[in-house]
Amino acid sequence: MDDYEALGFSAKEVQRLSEWRKSLGAMEIDLDKLGDYIKKRGSLERQLEELRKEVKKEEMVVKSLKSNHLHLWEQRSSLQEEVSRLSRPSYVLKEGWVILPCWACGIDGVSMKLSGLEATEEAIRKGLRSQGRCIFCGGWSSYIPWDIAWAIARLVLPTTSFPRKPITHANSETAK
Repeated sequence: MDDYEALGFSAKEVQRLSEWRKSLGAMEIDLDKLGDYIKKRGSLERQLEELRKEVKKEEMVVKSLKSNHLHLWEQRSSLQEEVSRLSRPSYVLKEGWVILPCWACGIDGVSMKLSGLEATEEAIRKGLRSQGRCIFCGGWSSYIPWDIAWAIARLVLPTTSFPRKPITHANSETAK
């Protein structure tokens, strides 16, 4: 008869106790100080209750973050609508402002005051640059006059080619 059977344990119980001991060791809990650990951490029920409270608190944080995200998304959408309005050719011609793509984030968010023809020609000759700050990411971008001219051209040029009509002859019999 084995020693553990004399103590009233079966082989299966001894195996489970061994696995339990290894598991506690993996959690860096000294088996000899298990009583102190339980006193310090409290009963499993208390630990579970503390975890439930922590989960509830984190759920509130997530809910708040989701609400904040929704609010920021609405602000971003509003800004994009305003940028879209400001990017219309009529606004550019009337007010003299153009919206340029940001070099940092790529979004059209840098507002630039247009210069007159003479000032633009001088900027081209001298290689001058204009700078602006993006309303979305806060990054600064620098533009040469040709960048600004291209932004204006993008507003007025069609985005697709016009379909070409096939050349037809007045007399289809002679075309053959």
